Amino acid sequence: MSIKADCHLHSSHSGDSDASMEEMIQKGIALGLTHMCFTEHNDFDFPVSEDTPQGMFELNPDAYLYDLIRLREKYAGQIRILFGVELGLQPHLMRQNAIFAKNHDYDFIIGSSHVCGGQDPYYPAFYEGRSQEEAYREYFQSVIENLKKFAGVRYDNNSMEVIFTPSVLLSLKALSAVVKSLSVFFYTADYTHKRGEEQEHMKNMVNMHSK
Repeated sequence: MSIKADCHLHSSHSGDSDASMEEMIQKGIALGLTHMCFTEHNDFDFPVSEDTPQGMFELNPDAYLYDLIRLREKYAGQIRILFGVELGLQPHLMRQNAIFAKNHDYDFIIGSSHVCGGQDPYYPAFYEGRSQEEAYREYFQSVIENLKKFAGVRYDNNSMEVIFTPSVLLSLKALSAVVKSLSVFFYTADYTHKRGEEQEHMKNMVNMHSK
């Protein structure tokens, strides 16, 4: 069976991509896709470094939506273009993320753990001064905390990719033991159109945390 949809895409509206949205859509059509959902990054309070300057992962949703609607109309009849976002989850950002998600009519929301304890686990500094297992345990504990805080938001298992950096590669057997001991379960965010359910959950979060 051929793949007909891609629901995790980053264009030049994300801080880590310079890909043209229109060129991505054209490629999708050429590959036979029927649906594409752009999920541009928005990570509040992302650690600042030489590689990640202040605000690099803070999305301008209005500019993003303007381009998406323009291209959705241009390619109507050839492919369905959906409006999504990938939110960087940190427990203290629950209310801020909920308000951000409520302010636009997103078709799809992905939740990801890109930051742990104020650090990006992609970089070696996260692992310094402790064992690899201790570092991974902290990361997965933060994932559990995010899952509890943001219950109802689909979680992106692609965030686990940050673990497998060349300088800190842990054996799959050891990693599996850490995950099992923490009883963490990951699910790939697949295309299920439950926009109303997700938005209702976000509205509830906003109401709960604005009191």
